[in-house]
Amino acid sequence: MPDTAVGVDRGVKVAAVTSDGEFFDQSFITTGETVRYRRLQQQLARTNKGSANRAKVHAHMNKIMGRVTDRRGDFCAQTAATLTTKNAFVVREDLKTRRMTASASGTFAEPGSRVVQKRGLNRAILDKGWHRLERAPTRVARYTGTRVVKAPSRIHVATVLRLRLRHRRKSPKAKRSFGAKPQTADTPHTPM
Repeated sequence: MPDTAVGVDRGVKVAAVTSDGEFFDQSFITTGETVRYRRLQQQLARTNKGSANRAKVHAHMNKIMGRVTDRRGDFCAQTAATLTTKNAFVVREDLKTRRMTASASGTFAEPGSRVVQKRGLNRAILDKGWHRLERAPTRVARYTGTRVVKAPSRIHVATVLRLRLRHRRKSPKAKRSFGAKPQTADTPHTPM
């Protein structure tokens, strides 16, 4: 594994962008599936609660959303594998997805402001699979030996990378490869 470091920034337009300028993005639902899902929603609105037809429509809707979920999971796994196999150190923002996607509607006494815009942002964040994209590199890193670090969201990922690189230049241990044990006078060098 190369001794490189990379920062990952998650976004709404593009799912993930690395500090090297590499973009990771994919559309998880096709236009045909979108049209079909919308028609199924209309059919669902016309059916009676508890009817067999309603159950059939639900089953068709779940089938489409299941495919979308599987594609999102595959994308996150492939992105994580690419990031962790190419780099020894991955830095990502510590974003609280659940808090970020909370509703802005407020209460009856104190209604929220810009609720429609917030709803659109929430939908975009959840569609890109931010939480899965956060967990996937950590799972893959157990097998590749990559270190995955969360940077506080107030500190930019590039700053953490610069600090790590500066520390690595000053440290004498930085010359050895990641995960290798240092050689001492007692232990003979054995090539692998």
